[in-house]
Order: sequence, then structure tokens, then C-alpha cells
Amino acid sequence: MKATEEGLARFHPVLREWFARTFGDPTDVQLRAWKEIEAGKHTLIAAPTGSGKTLAALLPCLNRIASAGGKPKKGVRVLYITPLKALNNDVHHHVLGFVDDLAEVAERMELPWHGIRSAVRTGDTTSSQRASMLRNPPDILVTTPESLYLLLTSEKGRAILKTVEQLIVDEIHELASDKRGAHLALSIERLAEWTERPIQRIGVSATQKPLERVARFLGGWKEQTDAAASGAAMVDDSVEPANSEDIHPLGFSPREVAIVESAMEKKLELLVTMPDQNQPVQSREGVWLPLLNRLMELMGGCRSVLLFVNSRRICERLCLRLNDHVGYEMARSHHGSMSRERRLEVEQLLKDGALRCLVATSSLELGIDVGHVDLVIQIDSPLEAARGIQRIGRAGHAVGQASRGVILSRQRGLLPEIAVLSRLISDREIEEIRLPRSPIDVLSQQLVGMVVLEDRSLRDIHRLLVRSESYRSLAYERLEEIIQVLSGTYPFVRPLLDWDPESGRVSGRSNSAMASVTGVGTIPSTGNYPVHHLDSRVHLGELDEEFITESRVGDVFQLGTSSWMIREIKQDRVYVSEAGNRFSEVPFWRAEAGGRSFELGLKIGAFVQELADRLGSPNDDGEYSKERKERSCGWLADQYSMDGESAEALVALIASQRDFCALPTDRRIVIEYYKDVMNQTHVVLHNYFGRQVNRAWLLAIERQLEQLLPYRLYGNAKDNGIEFVLPEWDPSWIQAIRQVSADHLEKLLTEAITGSPLLGLAFRRIAETSLLLSRSFTRTPLWQKRLRGEELLRAVMPYAERFPYLREAMRESLFDYLDTENLKRVLEAIRSQDMEFIVKETPHPSAFASQFLADYVNMRIYEGEGLDDAIKLQLLNVSKELAGQVFGQEQLSGAIPPSIVEAERRRIEETDAVKDADSLYRLLKQSGDKTADELLKKTNDAQVLAWLEELKNRGRAKEIDLTEDGELRWICADEEAIYAGFPESADSRVFILDRYAEQVLSFTELELCERYPSLTLKQAEIAVQDMLRREVVERSPHAAHSEERIWTSSKLAARMVRLSMSEARGQAQAAEAASWCAQIVSMQSLRQGTRKEGTHGLLQVIEKLQGLFAPLSQWESLLLPARMVRYRKEELDQLCSGGEIIWIGKKEEDDKEGKIAFFLADSKALYSPFLAQEDKPTSHPKLLERLQTGGASFLTRLAREEDKLPSEMLDELLDLVWEGRVSNDQFAPMRLAALPAKSRKTAAARAGSGFGRWYWTGELAERNEHPGAGSSSSNLSGGAKDSKEASAVHWAHHLLQSYGLVNKELVAKTTPFEWDSFYPVMKRLEEWGAVTRGVYIKGDSTLQFTTKELAESVRGLESQEPAADEEFTVVSAADPANPYGLFMEWPETANRVLFSRKPGNFLLLRGGRWEYWIENNGRRVYSLFQEGGSDLPSSNEAARLKSALLAILRQQGLVKLVIEAWNGREAGSSEAGERLLQIGAELDRKSLVFWAN
Repeated sequence: MKATEEGLARFHPVLREWFARTFGDPTDVQLRAWKEIEAGKHTLIAAPTGSGKTLAALLPCLNRIASAGGKPKKGVRVLYITPLKALNNDVHHHVLGFVDDLAEVAERMELPWHGIRSAVRTGDTTSSQRASMLRNPPDILVTTPESLYLLLTSEKGRAILKTVEQLIVDEIHELASDKRGAHLALSIERLAEWTERPIQRIGVSATQKPLERVARFLGGWKEQTDAAASGAAMVDDSVEPANSEDIHPLGFSPREVAIVESAMEKKLELLVTMPDQNQPVQSREGVWLPLLNRLMELMGGCRSVLLFVNSRRICERLCLRLNDHVGYEMARSHHGSMSRERRLEVEQLLKDGALRCLVATSSLELGIDVGHVDLVIQIDSPLEAARGIQRIGRAGHAVGQASRGVILSRQRGLLPEIAVLSRLISDREIEEIRLPRSPIDVLSQQLVGMVVLEDRSLRDIHRLLVRSESYRSLAYERLEEIIQVLSGTYPFVRPLLDWDPESGRVSGRSNSAMASVTGVGTIPSTGNYPVHHLDSRVHLGELDEEFITESRVGDVFQLGTSSWMIREIKQDRVYVSEAGNRFSEVPFWRAEAGGRSFELGLKIGAFVQELADRLGSPNDDGEYSKERKERSCGWLADQYSMDGESAEALVALIASQRDFCALPTDRRIVIEYYKDVMNQTHVVLHNYFGRQVNRAWLLAIERQLEQLLPYRLYGNAKDNGIEFVLPEWDPSWIQAIRQVSADHLEKLLTEAITGSPLLGLAFRRIAETSLLLSRSFTRTPLWQKRLRGEELLRAVMPYAERFPYLREAMRESLFDYLDTENLKRVLEAIRSQDMEFIVKETPHPSAFASQFLADYVNMRIYEGEGLDDAIKLQLLNVSKELAGQVFGQEQLSGAIPPSIVEAERRRIEETDAVKDADSLYRLLKQSGDKTADELLKKTNDAQVLAWLEELKNRGRAKEIDLTEDGELRWICADEEAIYAGFPESADSRVFILDRYAEQVLSFTELELCERYPSLTLKQAEIAVQDMLRREVVERSPHAAHSEERIWTSSKLAARMVRLSMSEARGQAQAAEAASWCAQIVSMQSLRQGTRKEGTHGLLQVIEKLQGLFAPLSQWESLLLPARMVRYRKEELDQLCSGGEIIWIGKKEEDDKEGKIAFFLADSKALYSPFLAQEDKPTSHPKLLERLQTGGASFLTRLAREEDKLPSEMLDELLDLVWEGRVSNDQFAPMRLAALPAKSRKTAAARAGSGFGRWYWTGELAERNEHPGAGSSSSNLSGGAKDSKEASAVHWAHHLLQSYGLVNKELVAKTTPFEWDSFYPVMKRLEEWGAVTRGVYIKGDSTLQFTTKELAESVRGLESQEPAADEEFTVVSAADPANPYGLFMEWPETANRVLFSRKPGNFLLLRGGRWEYWIENNGRRVYSLFQEGGSDLPSSNEAARLKSALLAILRQQGLVKLVIEAWNGREAGSSEAGERLLQIGAELDRKSLVFWAN
């Protein structure tokens, strides 16, 4: 009691009275913390949730404000920093509550009270609130690290921080372990340098280890009067020396930090459990029932429950399932992709007791107050002990209350990890915090921010930086490297500050402030779309870019337990409205999964070994002792908090794995290999080392095996090991895996990472944080960020050794994204035989190996919409040479109009206004060496000479002689060494010639030699080849031919391509849909005068119809006769038997009739994607195997060998035809397929061997193409990816030749590709000038591609009047030449015709117009274009119409054609009927009749 009184006695009477009335006695940690803070010491408070640690830090700060005498200072006194905006709001809410209560107490006590003002500043703070804050600063400012940086970077913001006396960092463990902590540490040092008096630093957290390291992070270092000179020896910042915690390279001493660790033990009541796995699952939805039932059991008797999950998607999905299960809204979701307002709403609902269950991600695991929580349930592993403690600590949040928590595992494979974590959570044994060392991307951002408001000396900056624990070992030389980049030494990097190497002064530029504001922070920016309400414009949350890409207007999705319909998708946001549809889609968010640490993996391995030892060995019958099993379950219950069901499941899992294969432990790695049902070999390296170690090992193994395998193997790294899937396997290759040793691990990984997506990702994120890649206030699409990152990476690669950001990206890839250090430990242990290495072959996957498949299926069942049927083809690298061969080089050669080329020439010669010496220096940096005359001509300003002299006097520019003839050129002084090494040095050639390439429209090797006489022609040729390899230049798009050696910068070429595409799109003119229909009819030989004759003509017809699967009965009754003057079946058989054409069958589940597609035999590029895949089941495996192994065979021979009737064998063969696996070298057998079963049986028996040979279609993939024939596919050499790319190019060409236009619908309905795969091909073809993009069909705004020639041809057809003697062209509505209903919308007509693609419906075309629509073999006739506004046909038109109707009659094999209605009225009584009667029609009651004879 005495200690309590003494503890409170030091505070202001109002505070003392308020605390005693509200909270009673202080806790132990509060008393000790108050003592240290009141003594003026920096203090680190470590205390569990519910111990009062917030007030332990805050109350002394409130006391200092309250006790200050005199007039209150205008400015912030206490700065309170938290890692989350939500936690900021929570702290601010509490402080406001405290302040109101204090005012009431002061009034009641009748004591003077100035009051305490509090405010919060985050990214959500409105501009008006920020302005008010600057005018009238609060006493306490609650903010985030990013907002603190912004305040320090603005004049007014920095001014209100001048008075800061105390700084509180809440949840310090969350910040210290990553780059945000390093960012904050530098901001704190900047703040400490700025404030009027030294600031007191206070850190608070429930989970931090080791405390001394976190204290050093909080306190940093201070200079001594006898500190070493600034040139003192530095240490490598990436490697810590022995006892490095106490060493500073400049002799600085650590600021003393008092550590206050709570003696109070927060009681945790923990349970590990599972759903009932014995419940039968009847459906996909049924997998949720055991989980939901178990959750309801656990929540029984609880008023409020927090349910934690590890991803936003499962958060939304589980919420939906829970509410559907109970029939009302029992649960709401809470995650980072919901808007702040909606998160605050659900937090308040839980706090008020109006919500029983809140399903959350990590967004609620930190100290946000959600009121009383009875129970916390964690679904699956919390991944880290510290995270588990934080989450379970949410229950019983008040002082002295126990925290009840349950870890619920959805599958038994997670139980080993969960068991170990439950023990660590109970023992409060958490993972060590590792501070990032000198991250240069954070440093770059802070450097730019430091010089926005004032110039600084680089030496002074360095001394400020090394006062931070995160940067104490930063070498001055490394800081200079970074400053060189930021000041624009490299021409491909925009300068963000200015640096004078002579004086050492660093100053800001005009763009420094904007770069700092838009690029603030270390959290990688995403391409996520903000979601706003359509009417109120309220921000609801955000969705993943890829999810939006796959969504359409009208789609309904789930967000925050509500269903929303997408109403509008804009470039930077999505507008939605409420939707009543409960069957909404749950969004996905990419890259959410965490991974296990190596240290935790070792503990899991040791635990598994101990459990196996306790379990003992099985007896001779393979059974384990019942007593041992029970004791093992009891041990798991006592030591690891497992209930009976989960303990029994874990024991069964360990026993199953050990008996069937072998058990991996912390001292044993198991390699298991087995064959699956598709005869592929799976190789699994079982271990517990975690995903980062296994990813590194996977990359190294892949690199090692590249030299052995003729293909790239599939590998998947997970927390529990690595899985490879191989088409074949030689056990001796295991030796190659073992040859991945610690000695050459880094070399293998460096080779594997270079050029990989991993390095690209790491570099892009570093470049963004470093401000090298500019950010903006609006959403930037992820693909755009990737392109910009790749472009910068390509520019940087020649300077890999010198460019610090690339070195940093490589280091992060090896040691942060991958765990190279711990993998080395594993490999050393294997070499020294401290780690056992066991290889086992198994007949099927073991329990642990099954987990690799189960993990995938589990994710798809619980989080996905279903298992994918196939993986989407990604077309990324279409060859320009291939496009030239397919489309013709002349088509590609005119891609860039002369006007664009000339405009670009003028743009290059012009320059931005040069107004002073500094802007002239920037011009020199961008354009490279220039004579004074060249600069005068470029700038057109006589002051250039004076500015050059000024730069020379300042040591920033100088003259050099590159031609040895007295011609002097000006260069930037910092490039003198580079020019001195030219042309002998490869680096100098890259630097100088790359920059020159960007300053000219185009150049040749000879022109390079003329510009730089010291460069030999051979060196120039080598340099160009190197630039081509690095994609710096390419053959000029305006080159006369493909062999001309004229080169253009890739950036400039891309710009000219973009401008050309834009110009071509602007010239696009839409034509009527009917004109396109007429064009297609003509291209496909249906129009009079275009029909073909003979076998050669039939071959031409089939060439246009390749790949179009049409019903079998329509080919010889409809499609081919319509295109031939006289169609003869024998000619089709002749083409088949002669090997000139092939056919492939297909019949899908809903098809009433099988479909056939024809191909030219040479068109392998078109038909190869349709060849049947081996992994699909077949109805007749024995017969298929006979054809695969025995080759082509006649029907009678097959029937004899299988002892079946020919008719029975024919039925089986037809089944294989419809599977796409079998074809015939004639078409005659397919005519039998169209007969009724009884007739087919008789015909098959009579035909014998007269109907050709049956063969397996897989042979087609192996046949050699005939070069130069048809649609040549000789380009299909190389891998499968190349074949698919070539196939897509050929299909694009084929569609343009057959339809003249390509859009999404046509691709989906006629090709083997999805639009997402096909679109990049069309886009690339547009860039090369082979096609143009625009709106070419009136009334249709979808994306369309055609060629300039075709577009002009259609427009000509539209304006051209048909010849007087031109008859109607009759087109069946079911014919693929009819684009309506295929890839064009049917038109809307005044008489509301219901169009459909049925064989008895017809279009009558004349010229470029569609004039009549015939339904049901003539029963209904509609005139779509009436002459003079009347539907009465003229005499000539009536005669043409009669001719067309008779053609339909003959084509359909009818005796008579009956017209019942004309334009919806009775035909016999219509005016049109009277005209038709005059030319030969007969009246039959109210109908008109035309007879065949």
C-alpha cells in the first residue's frame, strides 16, 4: 500500500484522484515504469496484455503536461507512435476519454486545470483537420511512422514538433523487426536533432526478445566529446562483428535505456483441437460442416468471441459460412482491405455487446481495445509464438483476467507445428527480434526528406545516421555511393537531390518535396482498387487488382459480410451498390501466406522425435502398445494443451508416417519418391526447415539439375519440405541433389536468382521505397509498376558491381526472401553427417507426402471456388520473325508512318528550356558529351557559353578531346574517369554508348565510329551486339528491310510504336455490321462469283474453315455445298486419302451430335492444340493402346483381332473419335456415324475395309511438316511454350483470313485459346503493324483487331451499290460465315424479330446489305431494309427473292416452300404476297407456296 501511495504521490492531484477512482491500485509494472520515466530515463516497458502498460507509459507524460507552470507552450509535447492507423484511433479515443474524465475530476476538486488536447494524424486524417492541427497544435499527437516523416519534411509540420519532450513507441516489437523500424529510427534521430531539448524515449510492447536489443533500437547512440574523427574505420554493415551490440565504429556510446519487465504472469488457458474428421462429407459444401459444428461447440456460453484467421479471403468466407449456418448475422469480418469506417463500426459493435463473433486477420491482433472478449479462437497455426500470444491475449484483456484461447486445426498435418507453438505460447517463449541492418532504400527516402527544407553537409548527415542503431555500422563510402545515384550520376535515374562532391553539400531539388510526399513509407504499394459506394461515394475497402481484372460489371462479391454488385470499374477505383444476392463471390487477395521460421522448424523436428520415442516401436503385427499410445496422448494433453481427438490424430499421423516411409526430424531428412496414376514421379524432400530455407534449396537444386535434365522440372517449396514432379526419374539423380553443398551454395543461388522474378520483385520494391521509381497519389496498375521496374533493372544490369541498389536487391533475395544462412547450416550438417539423409521409394504417397496435395486442395476448397480444369496459357514472347513469316514482312515493314518518324526526330533535337547553369548541367548529364556549338544549337540560348564557364569554375563540368583533332566536348566532371577508360573499358562503353543511343533517332556502327573516332568498327559491332542482348537497342522500326543494320533505342522505338498505334486507332472508322457480314461471306466463298470448283477449290474452301467444329451432319448438307459450284463427296474423300487434309472429332457433354473440324495436313500450328491429352480418361483404353502401339489399321482387321463385329468395333472407334483420340484417312466412315444405329450396323458389315484406316491422332503431333505448304508451321521447333506461341500467331492470321476481324467472342468460340492468353499476341502484332485496333463495327465498343486493308475494303463495300444483275446471297444462320450470334450482336429491328442460329433460318445479302431474314425454311419472311419506307418489293427484287427462295428449297431438299407470314402479317393478304403471286407463287389459304418443280 505504501508503494502504491508513493507511486501516485508524484503525480498532479487531478491525475492522482482520477487514477485511484478509475483503476484503483497501480500494477507492479506501472509503479516501476513511472519511477524510471519520472527520473527522466529512456524507458522500455515489457508487459503482457492487460497489465496496464499503456498508462504505465502515458501517465507520466500527462503529468508533465499538467504540471507545467506558466502559459502553456504552443506545440506538441508528447508524440505517441503506433504501427497501425486502427491502433492510433484506439489510443486517441482512450486519451480523449481520459482527458474528459480529468476535466470532470478537476472541476469537482475545484483545482485549476488548463486541459490537455489530443489529436490523431494518419493517412485518413482530412486536409481540414491537418490544417487545424498546424494552426492549433495538440499537446499529444498520436501518429504513425509515415506521418511523422511527412511532418518532419514540411515547414509547418516540423514547426509544431519543435516542442516535443517525450516520445512513446507503442507495440515496438512490430516496428523494430522490419524496415518500418529502420525508417522510424531515422525519423526519431531527425526529431531529436530538431527539438529544443532532448526527447525522452519510451517503448511499449507485450512481446519482445531480447529486451536489450529492442532497448538499443529505441535509445540509439550518442556522440562523445572524444569521439573518433568522422573518417574512422568503418565496418561492413551486412556482417556484425563479435559482441557487435556494444561496438560503434565511431566510438559513440549507447544511450542508456531503463528496462522495466513486468513480474506479473498473465494466465493463459489454451486448448488445441480439431473438427470431427469422422463425419461423412457428401458434397463440396459439406467440408465446412465439421468445422462449423466444432466452432459452435466452442462458442457455447460465450457472449463475445474473436476468431483469428491467416488470410483475408478465409476471413470473408468463414464469416459467410458461419452466418449461413446459424441463419442470422452472428459474425462480422475485420481485415485490412475494409475501410477504416467499417472496421471501426464492427469494433464498436463487439465492444457494445451487439456482436457475438468477429472474424479477423492480423488487423486486430495488436492492442486495439474491443471490450470484453470471452474467447479467442485461432484457425490453424498462428505461425509465430509472439503472434499467438498477442492474439490470445485479446481475451480477458482487463488487468488480472485469464485469457482463454483455442487453436483449431483444420487438418492433422498442421498438428506438429500447432503443438509446439501451443507450448511456446504457454511458456511465453517468443522468437528473437532481428533488426534490419542499414537498409539503403529506407536511407534513400530519408536522405531526400532531410534536404527538402535545408542544405546539409554529407558528413553531418552521416553522423546523424549512425546515431541510429539500425545504421550504426553504415560506411561513409557506401553513403557516397547512394548519394551519387540520387544526385543523377546515372542518366537513367532521375535526380532527387543535388550533391557537390567538392564541398560535400547536399541540397534539395524542385522535385524533392513531391517525391518525399508521394513515396513515403516502406510498405510495398499495391495495385489494389479502392471500392466506393456508387451513390454516397463512401469508401468501403479495397480489392486485389487481379480479382478486378477477372470481374465484370454486374458481378456480385462479398466484403465485410455484405454483398456488393460492381456497377462501374474505373482506372483508379470501383463503384458498387448493395446486392441482395447471398450467393456472392468471395474476393481473393494475393501474397497473404506467411511462413515458418527455421528455429521453429528445428523445435518441431525435435518434438516429433520425442513423440516417436515415447510411442515406441510397433509389435510384430504392426500394432503399437495401447498403453504407450495412451501415455503419449496424456503427455500431449499435459504439456501441449491438446484435447483427446487432436492428440489421437497426431499420434496416428506420426505412427503412419514412420511405419510406411520414414520420419523426418531435426536430425533427419527423408527423400521419398513414388509414381502417381499418370506415371509421373514425385520426389519429396521431407523436413521442417520452413519455406524460406526450402525455397533457397529448391532454387539451388533446380540450378544443379539444369545440366542433367533435358527439361525444366516442376518444384514446390513449402514449410514441410520440397516436392518435385518429373515425367521420369533416375534415383542416381539424388546424388546430384546431395552435391548442392554449402561451399558453392551462394554461387548456385546467385546464378538462379539473376534474371529471376525474385530479383525483379526485390529490386522493384527497393527502387520504389528509394524513390527511384516514382509513386503517385492515385492507383498505379501492378503491371505498369512491373514494366517500369523491369526497364530500370535492364538499365542497371551493366553496372551490377557498382550500383548499390542492385547489390541490395541481390542481398535481400539471398538473405531475406530466402534463408541462405540457415540452408548453409543444414548443408554443413549433412556433409558432417550430423544430419541423417534417408531415401525411400513408396508405392503411393505417405501421410506427409499426401499433405503437399492436401494443402493445395484444402486451400482451394476452403478459400477457392473449385479446382482448375487447366492452367491458363501465358503468351509472353512472340517472335517477330515468326510474325513476319506468317503475316508477310511487307505487312510489318510499314508499322511506323513517316510522319511519326519525323516528329520524333524534331522532339530529339529540341530540348526543355535551359534557364541556368544547373539546368544546363542536367542537360549534359542526359545527353552526354557535346561541343559548345552543339549545345548552342540545341538550347538556342547565347548564355550557354557563360553557364559552361560557371560549371567549369564550380568543378561540375570540363572539356575533353575525344577526336584528337582539337574538337573539345563538354562533359559532367564526375564522368571524367568513365571517359578516360573509353573505349577499352566495357563499363565505359556501356555508359557512353547507351546514352548516345537514346539521343539519336537511329544509328549504324559506322556512325558510332564517326562520333567516337577512338572506337574501332569491330568494337562498335561488339557494342551493338551487347546492346541488343541487353535490349537497350533494337533494329529500327523504320528500317527499309529486316537485314538493314540500323539501330534505335528500345525506349524510342517503343514510343514510336505507341504513337503509331495511337494514330492508327484514331483513323479507325466503324462500318455497319451487315457490311462486315457481307465481307466475311465473300471471304468464305459463299457469294456468287466466289464459289469454288474441283478438288483444288474444295481445298481452298477447307483452308478458310480450318478449326471450326461444326455438327457432323452440316458439313456435307450445308457448309461445303454452299461454297462449291458443285459439291462431290468423292473429292473430299480424295483429299483425305491423299493426305492433304485431316479431320478431328469432338463431342462435349451437352452436344446432341458430334462435331468435326477439318485442317490442312500442313497446318500443324492450328490443329496441334486440339490433339488429345494423355491425362484424360478414355472409354476404350485397350483399343486406344492397340492403335497407339500397332499403328493405323482397317476396321475389319481391328474387329477380327478383338473378336468383335465390325459394327461393334465401329461404335467403339466413334467413341474415340468424339474424344478427339482417333481419326481416319477418309471421311466416308463418318457418313456412317450420321446414320441410325440399325442402318449403321448393316453398312459397316457391308463396307469391310473400304472405309480407310483408323489411326491415333497423337501421331499427328509426331509427323514432320511439309515445308512451305499451306499454313506452314515449320516454326514449331523448340519447346512446348514456343509451339503454343507459334500456334497463337497462326490462329490470329487464320481468323483474319477467314473473318477479317478478331475480337474476344470470336477467339473464345473458334480457337483453343482463352482471350487472356490470346490478347497479348494481338497486342504484339499491333505493335509490329500487322494489325490495327479500334472500333470497326458500329454499335459495338468491344476490343476489335483487323488490318488496314480489310477495314478499307469493308468501308468500300458499304459505300458501293450492288450491280443491277446481282442476285441475293443465301447464308444459313447456322453457317460459321454468319457473324451474328457468333461474335456480333443480332440487330434490333422495328418488327422485333427473334433471331437465332438454326439451320432452317437464312440471311439474304446483296452488296454490303442484309435485306431479308428467312425463318423456319421460309415460313416467316422479314424485310430488314424497306425501299422507300415500304415493305413491298419491286418487280426485280421479287424475282431475286423468288430465286433465293428456290435455292433454299433445293438446298434443304424440300418439295415445296410455304410462306405463312411476311413481316409478321399473313403472307397471302399482304401487298408483298400479291407481288409474289404475280411471279409464280401459289395461294394456299392464307399462305404462299413455291414448288420445287
